[in-house]
Amino acid sequence: MRFELLDATEIKYVEMFDGAIAIESPCYMDRMLFFKSMSKTLKKGARLHIFDWEKKNDNDITKIVDWHWKTEMGTISEYDIAAKKFNFVKVKEEILNDDTLQFWEIANQWNELSLSANSISNLEVIRLEESKKCISALIDGFRNYEIMSVYQIYQKE
Repeated sequence: MRFELLDATEIKYVEMFDGAIAIESPCYMDRMLFFKSMSKTLKKGARLHIFDWEKKNDNDITKIVDWHWKTEMGTISEYDIAAKKFNFVKVKEEILNDDTLQFWEIANQWNELSLSANSISNLEVIRLEESKKCISALIDGFRNYEIMSVYQIYQKE
C-alpha cells in the first residue's frame, strides 16, 4: 500500500490505483476534471470514496458558505453526471448531516467562548464574529438540508 498527496485533477498515473479517497476536497475543484482524472488513474473496478459538502441548490446560505470556505459546492446530481461521463457508477450514498452538525455546533460554541475572553484584540473579535456568522449559516444549511455532508462511493466500470 502506498499513499501519495497529489493534485487530484493532474495525476499522471494511468490505471495504477485500486481506490482513492477524497475528503472535503472535490468541492474545491471542477467535478468534471476531478472525475476525468480519477477515471484515468484508477483501475477498472476501483472504488472512489468521496466525503464532501454538496448543496441542494444555490441560495443565500450556500453563497455564504462557498464565500467563507472558498469552495464551489456542487449538487449531488452534478457529481453523478460527472461520474457517469467518466464511467463511474454510484454504489453508495449516505447523508451525514446529523453526525457533521455536532462538530460545527461545538465549533460555534468555541467561538462564543473565545469572544467572551477579556484579552482578545479587536481584530480577533472581528475574525471570531465573522467565523461565528459563517458557521451559523453552515449549521442552518445542514439542519434544513440546503447543504449536505455526503459520503459517496463510485466504482469505475
